[in-house]
Amino acid sequence: RRRRGGPALLPWLAGIIMLAVPAATSSYEARYVVAAVPLLCLAAALAAREIARSNQRDSGHHVFVLVTVIGAVIALLTIQLNIWPYQHFQGGWHLWWSLGSLVWVSATLQAVCELAGLLMYRSPRQLSTVRPIHQVVCWRIVSRGVNKEALRATIYRCRMEMAKTPLFPYVIEVVLDTSPYGFPSPAPDLHYFVVPRDYQTPNGTKAKARALNYALTHSPLPDDAWIVHLDEETHPTRSCIRGIARMIAEEEASGLLRIGQGTILYHRNWAEYPLLTLSDCIRTGSDLGRLYLSMAVGVPLFGLHGSFIVVRTDVEKQTGFDLGPLGSTTEDAWWGCLQMETGTRCRWVEGHCEEQSTKSLRDFAKQRRRWFCGLVITALACPVRLRYRAILGLSMLAWALTPLAWVYTLLHFGYGGYVPPEVRVLADLSFATYVTATFVGLRANLNAHGINHPGRRIGWFALWILMLPVFSLLEAGSIGYAMLRPSLGFHVVRK
Repeated sequence: RRRRGGPALLPWLAGIIMLAVPAATSSYEARYVVAAVPLLCLAAALAAREIARSNQRDSGHHVFVLVTVIGAVIALLTIQLNIWPYQHFQGGWHLWWSLGSLVWVSATLQAVCELAGLLMYRSPRQLSTVRPIHQVVCWRIVSRGVNKEALRATIYRCRMEMAKTPLFPYVIEVVLDTSPYGFPSPAPDLHYFVVPRDYQTPNGTKAKARALNYALTHSPLPDDAWIVHLDEETHPTRSCIRGIARMIAEEEASGLLRIGQGTILYHRNWAEYPLLTLSDCIRTGSDLGRLYLSMAVGVPLFGLHGSFIVVRTDVEKQTGFDLGPLGSTTEDAWWGCLQMETGTRCRWVEGHCEEQSTKSLRDFAKQRRRWFCGLVITALACPVRLRYRAILGLSMLAWALTPLAWVYTLLHFGYGGYVPPEVRVLADLSFATYVTATFVGLRANLNAHGINHPGRRIGWFALWILMLPVFSLLEAGSIGYAMLRPSLGFHVVRK
C-alpha cells in the first residue's frame, strides 16, 4: 500500500512548490505557466492516485484523459500566442474590454467537476459474474404515442435483451396519452396505462410528470419492486441489465435503497445523422464526468437524466410525481431535488443504455431550450434547501453566459486586447476539459458502435475538431433562443 501511494504524492508536492512561486513576473508566458502548472499538477496527482487504485483498463482511460487535457491546454496556448500577441495592460476602455474576458471563466466550476469525475471514473467490474436476483424490475416507458416506431423498437429491445440476460423477473409498463393501437399486444410481461384526458393531479402537474404520477398511483407493482425509467427511444443493453441487477442486490443487502443512474450512449443512428450524433457525444462524456462525480457524492449536483433512473417503488412514492406546473418542465431534476430533501441518496449504475440524437436542428434547439428553462426554474424555485440546488444554479448561470462568451470570443479575434494570464489559464483549462469530455464520450460511442479501425476513429475525432465552431454555435444559439423565447412547454423531439 505504501509503495502504491508513494508516487501519487509527488505531483501534490510539485503543485505546492509551484503555488509558492510568485506570479509577479515580467514575462507573460511565465505567469501563465506559474498559474497553469499547479492546476495540472493537481490533476496529475488525482490521476496518479486513481491509476494506482484501478485496473489496467481504467489506467488507460485516466492516461487518455490527462494527456488530452494537457495536450489541449498546450495547443490552446500555442494558438493564442500566435493570433493574440501579448499586449500591455491599458486603462480606460481597454480596462473594461479586458474585464469582459471574465465571461470565459464562468464554466470553471463545471469544468473542475467534469475533470474530477473523468479522473475518478471506474469501468464496470466483471459484469459477467453478476448473479440473478429475485426482485421484480419494471421497465417503465412514458410516451405520447407519437413516435410509434421508436416506442415499438424499445419494447422489442427490452424483451430481446431480457431473453438474453434473464437476471430478474420483469414487466414492461408503457404509459400513453393515446390508445395502444398499433403497438405489441398486452401480455403478462407488457402492460399499458392510458392516461385519461381529464386526469388532473391535486397540484396541476403537466406533461411527462403527470403521466408518471398516474402510473405510480395505478400500477399494481409491490413496494419492493424496482422501476427503471426509460424514454420512448431508450434501449436497454446487456451491460445495463447486469449493472441494474448488481445495484439492486447491493442496495437490498445494505438497506440504503439509493437511486441509481448510469451512462447513456447516442450512437444508434450514426449513419443517418452523423453530425448531430457527434454533437451529442459531449452528453456521454459528461455522464462519465460530472454525473459520475455526482453519483459518487450521492447528490445529483447537476440534476438527473429523465431516463435510466433506477429506483425502488416505495422510494419513488416518498415524493411522487405530482410536482406542479413549475416542476413539470424538467421533472427529473425537480424530483431528484425533492428526493434529496427526504434523505434519499444516489449511486452509480454500471453498464449503459442506448439512445439516439435528435433528427433536426429545430428539435435540437427546442430540446436545449426545455432543459435550460426547466433547470433554471428548478434551481430557483424547487422547495428544497439551497445546498441541493446551489451548484445547479451556478451551472445554469454559466450556461446562460455561453452566448455572451461566444460573441466576446468572436470580437476578441478581431480586436485582441489584454487578458490576464490567470484568466486565460482558467479559460483554457475549462475549454480543454470540454474537449476532453467530448473525446471520452466519442471514444465510448465509437467502441459501442463497433468502429475500431484506427483510420476511421481518427477521422471522426478530426471531424469533430473541424465542426467544433459549429457545435459551439448550436449550443450557444439554443441558449440564446431559450432566453429570448422561454417556454415551459414539453416539446417532444422526433427520434
